[in-house]
Amino acid sequence: ATLSGGRTPADRVRWLPLGAPSPRDAVRAPWPGALPSPAPATTLFHPVKIDIRSSQGTLVTVSGRGLLSDRPNSISFGHGEPVTIAWHAGPWAHDEGWWSQRRRRAHLHIVLEDERALWVYIERGKWWLAGVFD
Repeated sequence: ATLSGGRTPADRVRWLPLGAPSPRDAVRAPWPGALPSPAPATTLFHPVKIDIRSSQGTLVTVSGRGLLSDRPNSISFGHGEPVTIAWHAGPWAHDEGWWSQRRRRAHLHIVLEDERALWVYIERGKWWLAGVFD
């Protein structure tokens, strides 16, 4: 694995064959719209479906202008009990791949009541867990 340029932590790592030259210039290049540091210690190869809800129990969404529909209050992993969100930062809206297959996402960093910190994003109205901070 080697560091490369990219807007998200998952985009910043490239897998190269052993002995292949690493593209160091991409790491130093500016990446407008990149998520702020720190990067999560673990990024998930297959993001996990989650729900983020407001205090009224409605699903939190992000508008086309990158604004949250309500304050995130809880997160649910599958059919488990919801966990309270203590803090969040974002959203950071990304309009990726507009030149080919358009992909619109909005990313959040959240800290749960039990002090776990997560990187999540919403795409096409569905929330995904993408990374975990140490």
